Amino acid sequence: MKILLQLFIAIIPLLFSFSTSDPTLSIRFLTLSLIVLILSFIQFYFKKKIIIDVIKHPFNICLVIIFFSFLCSLFVNGLSSEGIYTVLKLLLVSLFFILITHFTIEYGY
Repeated sequence: MKILLQLFIAIIPLLFSFSTSDPTLSIRFLTLSLIVLILSFIQFYFKKKIIIDVIKHPFNICLVIIFFSFLCSLFVNGLSSEGIYTVLKLLLVSLFFILITHFTIEYGY
């Protein structure tokens, strides 16, 4: 797990693609999505529970409140592509925060 996280941190600044309108944003979002998916799969495969203190942390509670306010704003203002992207990005960041904090507490990186 530690090597996967180190590899992710080392490779993320090097990712870019000129086939999209923004050369770095979409490919890095895709990479973050894949890393969160892999970490979640590993977490659920080994049937380890996430430490409840990580979920109850004030920073995570603030992220959840911001996520729901963005979600309400998305539905009120219509389902625009930028709104969906922002909500998904915030969801991924909060899931990444929970997983990384859990792994840091559990394995003591």
